[in-house]
Amino acid sequence: MTISQFYSYLQRTRQDLWVFLEGLPDEVLSKNMIPAERFRCIKDLLMHIAAVEDSWVHEDILRDQPV
Repeated sequence: MTISQFYSYLQRTRQDLWVFLEGLPDEVLSKNMIPAERFRCIKDLLMHIAAVEDSWVHEDILRDQPV
């Protein structure tokens, strides 16, 4: 698999995930699923993913401040 193919796969997978998540009610997305201090529900995990990706792009790659 080339880098372009891999990136396309990641984009399609993310799009499929968002379509699925948009169909879920807020009470499902907010329900605590994991007994932990952080990242207990789907919303927490999604926010964590966005923050980490932003950090990778802005801090690690661009050497800039994260959004």
